Amino acid sequence: MKILMMEWKSFGNEDIITAFKELGHDVITMPFSKEEVHHDEKKEEELVAFIRDIAPDFVFSFNYFPIISLACKKTDMKYVSWVYDSPLVLLYSYTVIYPGNYIFIFDKDLYLEFHKSGIKTIHYLPLAANTDRLKLMETSSAYGNFKKSKWKNQAEIAFIGSLYTEKHQFYQRLDGIKPYTRGYLEGIMAAQKRAEGATIEQTAEYINKRKHCIHQMGPMDDLFFLCKTGRISNFKAFFGTLVGVNPMADFNRQGIAEVLAKFKGKKAALDAVIRYMKKTIENPEDQIIFVAHSNREEAAKLLAEMIKKEFSPKEIIISSIGMS
Repeated sequence: MKILMMEWKSFGNEDIITAFKELGHDVITMPFSKEEVHHDEKKEEELVAFIRDIAPDFVFSFNYFPIISLACKKTDMKYVSWVYDSPLVLLYSYTVIYPGNYIFIFDKDLYLEFHKSGIKTIHYLPLAANTDRLKLMETSSAYGNFKKSKWKNQAEIAFIGSLYTEKHQFYQRLDGIKPYTRGYLEGIMAAQKRAEGATIEQTAEYINKRKHCIHQMGPMDDLFFLCKTGRISNFKAFFGTLVGVNPMADFNRQGIAEVLAKFKGKKAALDAVIRYMKKTIENPEDQIIFVAHSNREEAAKLLAEMIKKEFSPKEIIISSIGMS
């Protein structure tokens, strides 16, 4: 068979290509970006054209991407994806129900959740490893050092990976958001603690320790929000907006927007965001950065490009929060 593999910086690329070839299949790779996860007509048509040109027996990717599924649907092509992240938010896309999808996940509870909901395109499949490659590690100096270390014979099975808490807890990186958002997140955390069996007192203690660890900042397109909250007069709001003044705001612990600085023009405001991030960000290459916008998609895309160029983070997600 001829397999078209959408290749992005995922774990196991070389191993799965080796496995396919050992089974006698031809593998053609196409560079793919994780940022191309949502509907994008231009990117989708590029995928459609490439699929039609290559004419594979099926398209494969690690993890599931709706844009690939959309392109495969247009070309009447089977799309096979093997998901190693859990939970993977993109699995909750409406596109998973397309009959050409063959989605394999290792999380059995998640599989059962979809199965009970009547989703027939998601299947259970444990993760795998290239044992031939791993056996070669036995001759390496690192393995020799491990055999001499205190970890040898500590357990029959060892988990090697990241719990995503080694460098920081997520809520320790946040400081200051709107009261509604704070209450929403605190409600989720409280419900989770209660589900885990915590008492009311333990839940309250947990929430109180974390309620001031949420951060939200960014530029404003105009000054009328500050006018509504009584921070400036209607006169200043009108003429400041007229000449293109963009304030940089940061929400304090009371949920009130505090102006850090003012800039003339959107580009200057976005440049200020980058400077602000330089002062506050830690380990940018490990971060997933959210760029939220209120019906300002072009500005959000521009900021995302600036962030990518300056910090090269693990991932950038652009999300609309509706009209402001």
